[in-house]
Amino acid sequence: MSERLFGRIFGRATSAVSAAVEPVLDERAELAQMVDRADAQVEAAAGTLPADAVVLARRVTDRLRVVLARDEIRTEVRVAVRGMAGDYLPTSVSRHLAVVRHDHDHAHDARLVDQLEVLHGAAEELVEAVVDDDLRALEAQGIFLETRFTGSDL
Repeated sequence: MSERLFGRIFGRATSAVSAAVEPVLDERAELAQMVDRADAQVEAAAGTLPADAVVLARRVTDRLRVVLARDEIRTEVRVAVRGMAGDYLPTSVSRHLAVVRHDHDHAHDARLVDQLEVLHGAAEELVEAVVDDDLRALEAQGIFLETRFTGSDL
């Protein structure tokens, strides 16, 4: 009788913990897929993109993978990774490709490289903030990224 009682108690507790942890694990996998898709997009366009842009984009995704490899990922970090891998990086590359199809002015290449340098710097700061567990830096970076990349020319 006591085995069934403890089994029910611990079984339910284990299920509750699993249910709470599962969405975070699913989100981590989803974020990793976003990073992979961003990498694949850059790889597919590598022949068209400036070499510096390819290197910078790969550095961004490498830094995001470092963040995703951490044991605990705060909500602010997940939001930043989602923004970088799911929006800012792919959008910058897509818009650049669309523009250079019609007008391959080297100024467009320079703008893309500048934008990816900013994104790479933000990815570096994200890694530092995660390592230092610096919530204020994470919040400030989220505001900066949203301001910098929302409605951008690229």
